[in-house]
Amino acid sequence: MAWIDDWVAARPGHFSFDLNVRRRLGGPEAWRTTVAGALRKASLVFASRHELATLWGTDDTKDLISRGILTPDHTVVVTDGANGAWVERDGSKLASSPAWPVTRVVDAVGAGDGLAAGVLAARLRDWPWEEALRLGSLVGALAVSHPGDWEGYPLWDEAQAALGDSWVDR
Repeated sequence: MAWIDDWVAARPGHFSFDLNVRRRLGGPEAWRTTVAGALRKASLVFASRHELATLWGTDDTKDLISRGILTPDHTVVVTDGANGAWVERDGSKLASSPAWPVTRVVDAVGAGDGLAAGVLAARLRDWPWEEALRLGSLVGALAVSHPGDWEGYPLWDEAQAALGDSWVDR
């Protein structure tokens, strides 16, 4: 936690945190202990429904707020695989986006990181949440359509073309 504290102190603004639970590295109790400090520092949290349910027995952010795991000020991007993603604050949904269609899954590694990268890139450009989720969904879909974890991520002009309903073939 010391490096997170130092990093956040040196960089005013927001700190985003992706739960990114890997069960082979520890069980739910170890993960809850490990992520608690980072959650206190984060203003934006990325988590799948499965991760939330695995760690705290629910994916209901209102319940997580009432239990002191999240605060009303947390913005939470919740992913649900092929069912898409949504963003909540204070237990209320701000926006949602369906999953970007994928015709063939080659390698699922990198999908969540791609979604987070797309959302962050869009929000840094002051895009509204719905469009940020859409870009994140696109980047995640392209990640699973290619081998490797980031190799399928689009260049900015490719992402813009895809979002504008024209496709750039690589």
